[in-house]
This record gives sequence, C-alpha cells and structure tokens, in this order.
Amino acid sequence: MSELEDVLVRRFGYSPAAARETRLEMELVAVLVEPARVPGVCRDPDDDHVLAAAAGGRAGWIVTGDKDLLELRSCCGVEILTVAHFLELAQGW
Repeated sequence: MSELEDVLVRRFGYSPAAARETRLEMELVAVLVEPARVPGVCRDPDDDHVLAAAAGGRAGWIVTGDKDLLELRSCCGVEILTVAHFLELAQGW
C-alpha cells in the first residue's frame, strides 16, 4: 500500500495528502494478504510479491501498466491485464 501511495504522487501527480487519503480509502475495501510463498517468476523480483498477494487473495486479475507483469499475461491463476483491456472486458458484464 505504501507503493500505491508513492506511485500516485510520483507518476500521477497526486499531492502527498491526496495519495495518503486514497491509500486509506483503499485499505477500507481491500483484502490485505500476507502470502506464505512468493514465486520467483517475474523479471522484477518486487513484482513477485504482487503476484503472490493476488494469488493469495484469490484475485481474478491484476490490472496494471507494469511491463514486467504484463509480459507474463497470467500467473498463479491470475490474469494480468492493461487498464484498457480490463475496461474492454468489463463492458460485456
């Protein structure tokens, strides 16, 4: 969650206060998991923790712009999609 806060400021121009508020709101609705096992499958080892958390939380998708994750397409039963692809799929629901 701290990475979310950092990315909101660094990449999306949020003020630190707005990023913190967004993080707090996300923590209210998010299912936080501490995976027992972290697979070593991604080019960026930090992203392996994202994969493990998604699998541990039984997520259906990871929606991201991260190229290292997107390259995998899926892992541990979790599809990895761009925002555009996810929104395209969501239109059919």
